[in-house]
Amino acid sequence: MPLTNDLKIKHMKLLLTLLAVLFMVTNCQNSRNEKSLQDFIPGTYVKFGESEYSKAWDTLEISSFNDITKTYSIDHRVGFQSIIDGRLQPKDFTAEKYIVVLNPTTFQLQEPTTGKLFTFSTEHQSLLVNSAEYKKLK
Repeated sequence: MPLTNDLKIKHMKLLLTLLAVLFMVTNCQNSRNEKSLQDFIPGTYVKFGESEYSKAWDTLEISSFNDITKTYSIDHRVGFQSIIDGRLQPKDFTAEKYIVVLNPTTFQLQEPTTGKLFTFSTEHQSLLVNSAEYKKLK
Protein backbone atom coordinates (compact mmCIF):
# COMPACT_ATOMS: atom_id res chain seq x y z
CA MET A 1 0.00 0.00 0.00
CA PRO A 2 1.65 3.27 -1.09
CA LEU A 3 2.18 5.97 1.50
CA THR A 4 0.43 9.31 1.07
CA ASN A 5 2.54 12.47 0.92
CA ASP A 6 1.31 13.55 4.39
CA LEU A 7 2.30 10.17 5.84
CA LYS A 8 5.69 10.31 4.11
CA ILE A 9 6.30 13.78 5.53
CA LYS A 10 5.31 12.62 9.04
CA HIS A 11 7.65 9.62 8.77
CA MET A 12 10.51 11.81 7.56
CA LYS A 13 9.92 14.33 10.36
CA LEU A 14 9.85 11.50 12.91
CA LEU A 15 13.03 9.99 11.48
CA LEU A 16 14.82 13.35 11.42
CA THR A 17 13.72 14.11 15.00
CA LEU A 18 14.90 10.68 16.16
CA LEU A 19 18.19 11.12 14.34
CA ALA A 20 18.74 14.58 15.87
CA VAL A 21 18.00 13.32 19.39
CA LEU A 22 20.17 10.27 18.84
CA PHE A 23 23.02 12.44 17.57
CA MET A 24 22.92 14.65 20.69
CA VAL A 25 22.73 11.68 23.08
CA THR A 26 25.46 9.66 21.40
CA ASN A 27 27.85 12.60 21.42
CA CYS A 28 27.59 12.57 25.23
CA GLN A 29 27.95 8.79 25.61
CA ASN A 30 30.82 7.21 23.74
CA SER A 31 31.86 4.07 25.57
CA ARG A 32 34.13 1.17 24.73
CA ASN A 33 31.16 -1.24 24.67
CA GLU A 34 29.36 0.89 22.11
CA LYS A 35 32.45 1.03 19.90
CA SER A 36 32.99 -2.74 20.02
CA LEU A 37 29.30 -3.31 19.25
CA GLN A 38 29.47 -0.88 16.34
CA ASP A 39 32.40 -2.87 14.98
CA PHE A 40 30.44 -6.12 15.42
CA ILE A 41 27.09 -5.06 13.92
CA PRO A 42 27.90 -4.92 10.17
CA GLY A 43 27.69 -8.32 8.51
CA THR A 44 25.42 -11.09 7.30
CA TYR A 45 23.10 -12.94 9.67
CA VAL A 46 21.21 -16.11 8.70
CA LYS A 47 18.41 -18.31 10.01
CA PHE A 48 17.01 -21.53 8.58
CA GLY A 49 13.71 -23.10 9.53
CA GLU A 50 12.10 -26.35 8.48
CA SER A 51 8.92 -28.23 9.33
CA GLU A 52 6.80 -30.88 7.65
CA TYR A 53 4.96 -28.03 5.86
CA SER A 54 7.74 -25.71 4.73
CA LYS A 55 11.39 -24.65 4.53
CA ALA A 56 12.57 -21.06 4.97
CA TRP A 57 15.89 -19.26 4.55
CA ASP A 58 16.14 -15.88 6.20
CA THR A 59 19.04 -13.46 5.64
CA LEU A 60 19.77 -10.04 7.15
CA GLU A 61 22.61 -8.01 5.66
CA ILE A 62 23.52 -5.09 7.89
CA SER A 63 25.79 -2.24 6.86
CA SER A 64 26.63 1.14 8.31
CA PHE A 65 24.42 3.85 6.80
CA ASN A 66 25.73 6.94 8.63
CA ASP A 67 28.45 6.80 11.30
CA ILE A 68 27.61 10.22 12.74
CA THR A 69 23.92 9.46 13.35
CA LYS A 70 24.66 5.79 14.15
CA THR A 71 22.19 4.53 11.56
CA TYR A 72 22.37 1.22 9.72
CA SER A 73 20.82 -0.24 6.60
CA ILE A 74 19.30 -3.73 6.81
CA ASP A 75 18.48 -5.77 3.71
CA HIS A 76 16.11 -8.55 4.76
CA ARG A 77 15.61 -11.41 2.29
CA VAL A 78 13.50 -14.52 2.80
CA GLY A 79 13.29 -17.65 0.65
CA PHE A 80 10.32 -19.89 1.37
CA GLN A 81 9.22 -23.28 0.05
CA SER A 82 5.92 -24.93 0.94
CA ILE A 83 5.69 -28.69 1.20
CA ILE A 84 2.39 -30.10 -0.04
CA ASP A 85 1.76 -33.85 0.03
CA GLY A 86 5.46 -34.37 0.72
CA ARG A 87 6.54 -32.40 -2.37
CA LEU A 88 8.55 -29.21 -2.31
CA GLN A 89 6.76 -26.38 -4.10
CA PRO A 90 8.51 -23.63 -6.09
CA LYS A 91 10.56 -21.18 -4.04
CA ASP A 92 9.03 -17.85 -3.10
CA PHE A 93 11.19 -14.83 -2.28
CA THR A 94 10.52 -11.58 -0.45
CA ALA A 95 12.78 -8.64 0.32
CA GLU A 96 12.55 -5.62 2.61
CA LYS A 97 14.90 -2.79 3.46
CA TYR A 98 15.09 -0.96 6.80
CA ILE A 99 16.99 2.06 8.05
CA VAL A 100 17.53 1.54 11.78
CA VAL A 101 18.99 3.62 14.59
CA LEU A 102 21.41 2.46 17.31
CA ASN A 103 20.06 3.17 20.80
CA PRO A 104 23.15 4.16 22.83
CA THR A 105 21.51 3.18 26.11
CA THR A 106 20.26 -0.33 25.24
CA PHE A 107 22.75 -1.00 22.41
CA GLN A 108 19.88 -2.23 20.24
CA LEU A 109 18.97 -1.21 16.72
CA GLN A 110 15.42 0.08 16.34
CA GLU A 111 13.36 0.60 13.22
CA PRO A 112 11.67 3.98 13.91
CA THR A 113 8.40 3.37 12.04
CA THR A 114 7.47 -0.06 13.45
CA GLY A 115 9.58 -0.07 16.63
CA LYS A 116 11.10 -3.44 15.64
CA LEU A 117 14.16 -4.18 17.82
CA PHE A 118 17.39 -5.90 16.79
CA THR A 119 19.44 -7.17 19.76
CA PHE A 120 23.03 -8.34 19.32
CA SER A 121 25.08 -10.86 21.27
CA THR A 122 28.79 -10.56 20.55
CA GLU A 123 29.36 -13.48 22.91
CA HIS A 124 27.10 -15.83 20.89
CA GLN A 125 27.87 -14.21 17.51
CA SER A 126 24.15 -13.75 16.97
CA LEU A 127 21.26 -11.35 16.54
CA LEU A 128 17.77 -11.59 18.04
CA VAL A 129 14.73 -10.11 16.31
CA ASN A 130 11.88 -10.74 18.75
CA SER A 131 12.45 -14.43 19.54
CA ALA A 132 14.08 -15.32 16.20
CA GLU A 133 17.83 -15.94 16.46
CA TYR A 134 20.11 -15.27 13.51
CA LYS A 135 23.71 -16.48 13.44
CA LYS A 136 26.43 -14.18 12.17
CA LEU A 137 28.47 -15.53 9.28
CA LYS A 138 32.21 -14.97 9.67
